[in-house]
Amino acid sequence: MYSNKDGGLYPADPEQVRDRLAEHLVLPVHFARGIESMYAAGVRTFIEVGAGSALGGLIEQTLAGRSHLTVSLDQRGHNGVTVFHTALGRLAVAGVRLDFDALWTPYAPSDLSLPKKRSAMTTEIYGTNHNRPYPAPGGTSALPALNSRPATRPGGEPGDPSVPSPAQSSPRAPEETPSGHTAQPPAQQAAGPADSVQSTVMCHWLSAFEQLQRHTGEAHSGYNRAMTESHLAFMRTAEASLNSLASVLDEGAAPPVTFFVAPRWASGLRVRHDFPPCC
Repeated sequence: MYSNKDGGLYPADPEQVRDRLAEHLVLPVHFARGIESMYAAGVRTFIEVGAGSALGGLIEQTLAGRSHLTVSLDQRGHNGVTVFHTALGRLAVAGVRLDFDALWTPYAPSDLSLPKKRSAMTTEIYGTNHNRPYPAPGGTSALPALNSRPATRPGGEPGDPSVPSPAQSSPRAPEETPSGHTAQPPAQQAAGPADSVQSTVMCHWLSAFEQLQRHTGEAHSGYNRAMTESHLAFMRTAEASLNSLASVLDEGAAPPVTFFVAPRWASGLRVRHDFPPCC
């Protein structure tokens, strides 16, 4: 350790060290002499530890033109963490061996392993392509062809005109039953259970639509009635106010002011619902 009293090293005797520290309080500081002594001893890297970078500037002035590296761990007006990391980077580039393990301790990866016993509230979140890699494990050769031919119909090749399709087959002739009545083909028979179910569903849907329209009409009728009543109340209030003002001024027997007379239909406003019967 170098002393700013004379720029030399501290003595090894503890008593002399205490005397040297006491002399620092009353003697001038020879900072440049201490820097020159360290440079003569082979020191080329100077690290300023403390607030600000004033001493680093003094070192630059003292060793101007000579090979050296001055690094300050703090600079006024700059973020302290940023300046500290920049200083470490400059030292690492200069070849100074550093241990950065302490810097990475707060950024250690968290434990992402799943618990051995899953909670009952655990819900898996996955995409639609989960466990569906593309391309397939067998590669593109395992994928189906882009323009594959349709499957062969029984009795011939695809598109064979010799094999009639269901749409081209001749209609089925009526069959005579043992009782003498002629049975119609399936397409001409009465509607089956599926048609009945479909008709019932349609009926329910129309009934629900009718109820929705009725409620909508009633709500709209109530809105119109409320707007009419509020407007009438406003006009009556304005009429009463002006009649009172005229009586106060006493300008003669002027007829009362009438703004608005409600029509008869306004008090009985209703919405008519004409819906066809369903079912």
